[in-house]
Amino acid sequence: MTNRIHVACATRAGSTAVAEWAKHTASARDLIIPTDEVFFEGMIDPARLSFFDRLAVRLVKSPVGDRRNRDRIAAWADTLAPRLT
Repeated sequence: MTNRIHVACATRAGSTAVAEWAKHTASARDLIIPTDEVFFEGMIDPARLSFFDRLAVRLVKSPVGDRRNRDRIAAWADTLAPRLT
């Protein structure tokens, strides 16, 4: 069996946001069997966004800034090595 990893990143925290992103990634799960699926908060830098992207961020009231938890991401990544060998 080939190991596959599917990573999705959401910028909003909470079970509602995770449920929303799970709906968006459902089609990917139809194509692959993920080794693991985990959701992390991401980063939005308005300075790097187009006018329309900034408008969309404002309309959905998405938090801006770096909300990544690098320790949590590293801890999850450490669990992958044994499963990929």
